[in-house]
Amino acid sequence: MALEFDGINDYLTVPNSNDWAFGSGNFTISFWVKFNDYSGRQDFLGQYVAPEWENQWNFQKSVDNKLVFINYVGGVEKANYEMTDAWPVNVDQWYHLVLVRNTTSILFYIDGISQTLTEITAISTNAMIDVAGVLKIALQASPNFVNGSMYDFRIYKGIALSLQKIQSIYHSRGSDNIVNGLVGRWLMNEKPDGSTATVASSVIDISGNGNHGTPANSPVYRAAPIKLIRRPR
Repeated sequence: MALEFDGINDYLTVPNSNDWAFGSGNFTISFWVKFNDYSGRQDFLGQYVAPEWENQWNFQKSVDNKLVFINYVGGVEKANYEMTDAWPVNVDQWYHLVLVRNTTSILFYIDGISQTLTEITAISTNAMIDVAGVLKIALQASPNFVNGSMYDFRIYKGIALSLQKIQSIYHSRGSDNIVNGLVGRWLMNEKPDGSTATVASSVIDISGNGNHGTPANSPVYRAAPIKLIRRPR
């Protein structure tokens, strides 16, 4: 199963946690996405506190179809990376996307393949902003909602997954056992196809850290072509 977001107002929130206070350490974010419409900017996840641009981080697909990662602290840009070339993205096709911080480098992967990036502002040894606000999935800031489906969303803290492990996740289609550093994993498979997600904390974090997600505006569960592990009962 997957959760389908309508591109209008659907998203998930996860309470603020030290699990996404990455500091200057390594981290990895991994998920699958399928677009119904890929026009415009669409934010996969992020955090911010008002005013939006001063203290924020996000991972997004830009208006020109490039993956982008940014980190602002006190209004100062501490990291800004984008794909050098536009992504030849299609609708109705599943993609596995990964963002990695490995010491002073930022890496993007699409379907297990490392992408060529343009470094606008190097992350260097800069710390990530520790935002005192909820983590949002399928949105960071309105109106940049994801228009499509997502599943098997993972966050690893303190770990820069290797290419081998990223490809293992991609090729195993979620049946891997890569758990070192895992602080959040949302399979998004709690209900049958066509059901809506409406209940607070109902999108279960199976990492064991209790970072359960709350749906906003009733995203819909949809069948995914890839069978994942079953979540613990």
